[in-house]
Amino acid sequence: MMTAMGSRNYLLNRTRVLCCAGVLALTGTPFVLHAQSDEAPQEMSDKGSEDIQQIYPLFQQNDWNAALPLIEKAIADVKPDSYDFAIFNQLKAQALNGRGNKEDSKAIMTALENAINNGKLGKAKNAGLRLWLSQIYYEQNNFDKAQTSIEAYLNTVARPIPDATSLYIYILYGKATANPKKTDLVALKLCEDAINKSLLVTPQPTENTYTLLLACLQQAGKTAEANDLLELLAKEYPTKKDYWQQLASGYLNLGIEEKDKTKALQDNVRAIVTIERAQAMGFMKEPKDNLNLVSIYYNLEQYGRAAELLEAGLKSGAVENAQTNWVLLSNAYQEMDHQDKAIATLDRARKFFPQAAQLDYLIGFYYLNLDKSPEAFEAMYSAARKGGGDNPSQTYSALAYLALDLKKLDAAKFAIDKASQYPENEQEVSRLRRALNIELEDAARRAQ
Repeated sequence: MMTAMGSRNYLLNRTRVLCCAGVLALTGTPFVLHAQSDEAPQEMSDKGSEDIQQIYPLFQQNDWNAALPLIEKAIADVKPDSYDFAIFNQLKAQALNGRGNKEDSKAIMTALENAINNGKLGKAKNAGLRLWLSQIYYEQNNFDKAQTSIEAYLNTVARPIPDATSLYIYILYGKATANPKKTDLVALKLCEDAINKSLLVTPQPTENTYTLLLACLQQAGKTAEANDLLELLAKEYPTKKDYWQQLASGYLNLGIEEKDKTKALQDNVRAIVTIERAQAMGFMKEPKDNLNLVSIYYNLEQYGRAAELLEAGLKSGAVENAQTNWVLLSNAYQEMDHQDKAIATLDRARKFFPQAAQLDYLIGFYYLNLDKSPEAFEAMYSAARKGGGDNPSQTYSALAYLALDLKKLDAAKFAIDKASQYPENEQEVSRLRRALNIELEDAARRAQ
């Protein structure tokens, strides 16, 4: 697929060629030049015709550097309101363009403006120059002037050339997105309308036309319409992975935005189907894509399918061997009330992440749910000695209660001392210390 920038450069080069061809048509006769036949004919002065005789051979030889001084002198010798002035400014623009120096853009623009504002060339010829001028404004990101100039062209000619319509669309999109902080919605809507109009008269629209329409829809936040277009693009260009990725993201975004639970479910299911269709084509098989698919199933409470994909992915490497992914797998089992599998999963994860205190804490938590206090104590104690996990305060408090319940007073004191380091635990630590002191006193009495 041609990129937006590549398409833009191709369009500008092609439009420049077409515009220059229009200038050549004007200069096809070295002595007498006429405007559009339905307007009053214009003729060059005798002096202007003589100058043309010297300039014309240099144009045929593409000797622009030799032609330009002669053109400049000819311009200086004529009045600004004369037909000669308009013709020589056209020739100047063409010669500068032929030279191909980027720094000549401003001079080309001035020459074209002089020719147009002179008013002697007639509407049709001026329209062609405005098309060229709009291209230069566009190259300089002067979108307001570019729009004004090309609209003047479009409003004059009965059948615009296709490249002019394309340039108009790019100008409008450039204007709409020129400010990254604020999209010009008026220009964006004009751009969208112009594309849709071109689609009605184009038997075989190009891929770039569709992608620009897609960009308009996405900029305007029309996610549903953008998804419809992406479905078309994915069907027409199934080997373009970007369309699959954008389509999956589009359905996920719709699912997030949708307040109706039934419609949100449908959007998430479409996202799943899109990812699986893409994977069948060989795309979206990166670990992040596979995990994204798992996450969608999980969020839809399809825990069995999520666990199945995650188990297989962690085993094969299709899903990254990350601690968070093991925790997600254990959560899926826990949601299905498979506490034993949840614990076994976390135990397997500890082999890869032996210093991960959070894994120990979660194992202890699951054992608590099973009323297995001794096993819960061992896991919590291990978590505490490794730093407490994601929420150390919570780990130390849980360990303190377990230790007191099991009469493991040294561990209880260790946990309470650790918990006391967190100001939010102040009241709870006070209660735990009182309970520990009572246990210590009872232990001392029993020892007597």
